[in-house]
Amino acid sequence: MIIMYFIKSIPTREPSRPMDLTDYIMAWEAGNLSPRKTVEFFSKILKEGTVWHLQGMYGRFAANLIQAGYIDGEGNILKMPED
Repeated sequence: MIIMYFIKSIPTREPSRPMDLTDYIMAWEAGNLSPRKTVEFFSKILKEGTVWHLQGMYGRFAANLIQAGYIDGEGNILKMPED
């Protein structure tokens, strides 16, 4: 009973509010970002330099996107995956 109350009391993101960095991190780690949104997310955090301050898996994934030709080292999108 207490657990259900706790879960119901957790605030959720308002649908009208744009996603912020935390929202994107949570969505990506949960596997809820489309391939297109994933490339956009990594482009943004590469451009900002944030990717190098997060867990190592973010830098490794960014390196994989660079090697696959989706983004360049500065975070510019070179091509988009098909959803």
